[in-house]
Amino acid sequence: MPRASGRPPRLASVSPEPGRRASRASRGLVCTLLFGLVGLLAARADADEPRRWPLWPTEVARAAEPLVAPPESELRLVRDSRRVAAVRDLDVFATPLVAPILVAALDDRSSAVRREVLQACLERQLLACAATARKIWQTELDDPALRVAALRVVVLAPDGDRLQLFLSALRDPDPLIRAESMRTFAAATWPKDQLAVVRTNLIAKLADPTPEVRRAAAHGLGVLGPDDPRGNRSDGALPLTRLLLDPDPQVRQDTADALARLRDPRAAPALLRALQVGDETYVGRSLLHALAALPGPGTRPGDAAPDGLDIDAELLRLLDAPPRNLLPRHVAEAIARRRAPSAALAEGLVARLREDALRQTELHALRQPALDALLGLGEAARPALTAALARGLEPPLEREVRRLLAALEPPQKPAVFASPWPADGDREAWQAALADPDPAARLRAASALGARAPEWLGGAAGHRLALAGGADTRRPWLLALASAPGWTALEPALLVRLGIWAGDPGLASADRCLAVAALARHRPDGAPFLRVAGEQAAAADPAVRACTAGALAWMSPRAAEPLLAGLLRDPSARVRTTAVLALACRDRPAAGFAPQLALMAVRDPEPAVLRAVELAREPEPCAGWGLVLAPPGETGPWLAVRLRGHELLVPAETLGSLRLAFGPGLGEATLLESTSAPADITSARIVFD
Repeated sequence: MPRASGRPPRLASVSPEPGRRASRASRGLVCTLLFGLVGLLAARADADEPRRWPLWPTEVARAAEPLVAPPESELRLVRDSRRVAAVRDLDVFATPLVAPILVAALDDRSSAVRREVLQACLERQLLACAATARKIWQTELDDPALRVAALRVVVLAPDGDRLQLFLSALRDPDPLIRAESMRTFAAATWPKDQLAVVRTNLIAKLADPTPEVRRAAAHGLGVLGPDDPRGNRSDGALPLTRLLLDPDPQVRQDTADALARLRDPRAAPALLRALQVGDETYVGRSLLHALAALPGPGTRPGDAAPDGLDIDAELLRLLDAPPRNLLPRHVAEAIARRRAPSAALAEGLVARLREDALRQTELHALRQPALDALLGLGEAARPALTAALARGLEPPLEREVRRLLAALEPPQKPAVFASPWPADGDREAWQAALADPDPAARLRAASALGARAPEWLGGAAGHRLALAGGADTRRPWLLALASAPGWTALEPALLVRLGIWAGDPGLASADRCLAVAALARHRPDGAPFLRVAGEQAAAADPAVRACTAGALAWMSPRAAEPLLAGLLRDPSARVRTTAVLALACRDRPAAGFAPQLALMAVRDPEPAVLRAVELAREPEPCAGWGLVLAPPGETGPWLAVRLRGHELLVPAETLGSLRLAFGPGLGEATLLESTSAPADITSARIVFD
């Protein structure tokens, strides 16, 4: 990758003098184009990179202004914190545009700014930064943190003298530099003729007087891996075993982790001796995992551990008598990670399922650890489990073994969890379901009843709502009316009552929303709903405005467009999202709102609105109002759902102990596992200071 030479052109000022405004605007555009051309030569633009291109020509120039002096003026005195913030502001832009700016910013007078720029170069893998980073490494001798940041960037460039740079870093008097150089250079790509030299120097640093350097050397040997991956042999394995007796427990842990990566069977005796002596719990667990990572007998010729050690047999022995500060479950965790377990290991675990009767303390209970280990072994445990069933087991053990075997079988058909709802004509059963003590069950039954919409729904709802004494008995019937796929015939008295409930500020916002939606399902272009929609579109409660926007989905476009035009510009993101979802419920794209939706797709700062706009561009008619119940414990103003192949964030409401979302077309939505807002789905909020 070619390097960029020289400093980039200076950016135009964002506050030009009146007489020079036009010329500087054109100059800023030219500078931006030059930055793009130079950046294309300085860095490779990754096709999968999530960064974006600017929304207007001078956006990059504005973000980088604190880093570059404006033309026709002296270099301004900008605070270091402001320049650091400018480097972070450039993170959202594509690499070809910001590459020359970052390379030039490496000459900044502030160490904090240069550290931030070096981190950006490392994240973007900019080879153009390597030359300046090498100068920083050689000259900034009084700033170890800056030198470490520069060293990480220097390694990006495969220079011929990189090996000499590594050897000189190992002799640095600062232990931080020595440790970081080993971690950095061990992760680099080395030619085969230099790899042995790197490994030899890492082995030599295992005797460094500083514990942090010894940790880095052990970690580096583990990263380099074995000399011959096919034979699991490494020159660093035996020297590493000496560090298992290091006085620093962190060094012992890193040594065990390195031995787990090397998988050299010659380390087995030293690992067993360290386990017999005992250690801290976190060190002991690393030792167990290192022992379990070693190949067992018969895996490959010559893989057996020395001194006739059988790794699987030793693991079973450790399960029976765990080392100091360890429990059987810790040994089971290590056994579950075994790459190629022998049949004897699985059979030994099955045999230990009966050992609980022989143990009198919970500390030595083996049944659950053995079950966990068998589950982790997977297919390797199937023959032993099948043989145990054939021999016969006690009923409790047979049940557990059958569960383990069932876990190995993929499901043959998808599970269907459908509630056994009553028949459409069974009015009494439906009324009992809508009076269930569980509030969530009541709402589910109401949504199901509305989706079926039997002929008696309108009359029964009017009768029940006239007798309703509180919100708990009123909500299910309102939701059933709102969820009906067709227009429901309602009595005039009920229409009046729905209009009163919709405008009653003493009711909960969710109850007012349901009243508006139920009224919309009767006759969306009728006078009662037109009057209520006009009033509630200007309600003080944003939740009521949002429900009103959703109810406009079934109104004729001519009547709904004036209200939707205002709701799409509402200051509340909840209202804007529901208004866009109403447009997504049309039978064809809303041509009159296409420019406004296109503008919202690039300017709206809320992720929920952007996702809804994507759905509105592919509208489909909605059958009715839908309900989505959140799982217990979920919090936040949004629910993440999947609808028509799109992931959406819909406004959430709270009813007592329930969190739910209801809106046009949500009856077909499914709840996603994560309700957090997706990352990087829009640009940063546009703010002019």
